[in-house]
Amino acid sequence: MKKIEELWQYDVVEDIENSNLSKLSLEIEKGWHLNEPLYRFAKEGDYVLPIQVAIQNNNMKSLKFLVEHGAKLDLDHYHAFFFAVQYADEELIRYIVAQGADIGLKESDSALTAYDFIIQKKRLDLIPLLIELGLPTVPYAQDAFVWSVLHKYYDAANLLIKYGIDIDFHKATNRNTCKNTPLCAAAWYGDGEMVQ
Repeated sequence: MKKIEELWQYDVVEDIENSNLSKLSLEIEKGWHLNEPLYRFAKEGDYVLPIQVAIQNNNMKSLKFLVEHGAKLDLDHYHAFFFAVQYADEELIRYIVAQGADIGLKESDSALTAYDFIIQKKRLDLIPLLIELGLPTVPYAQDAFVWSVLHKYYDAANLLIKYGIDIDFHKATNRNTCKNTPLCAAAWYGDGEMVQ
């Protein structure tokens, strides 16, 4: 196994960020594996994949190159769709969905969905896109709705209501272990504006 310091591949990261496809091709010829980490974070055990670098930089040219050369969109708990809804524009999101990214996945550690990520990143403009791409608000946005209620994020709560969220949802979730409806949660926290 390689040591942590051997996994830092600054040059490849820069080549992805700058769409230097000729250098990336040379790396592939030398045996670079597209689905292996570019670097790891020793404490957390976390790592960064090439496809993440392309998505986080909203770099369609590098992303297409990586996908065409075998980069996987859904690898471990690093799902391209989750990164795309947080960092990328609509064109890139549509591209990865067209390439087969699974939009209905839940994050393995916390059961978060794409709706949780876009609401926490305040990218509400993507809600209609997610629905269009086939990710319904029910059941995928229920936890995100509870989060919106508990954090007094009225714009998100109103938008999810507009798109058919179940306001009477009362099953246990990561954010709602007591099985309260969002209305009960708002009332419990004395948020009269949210209750209305």
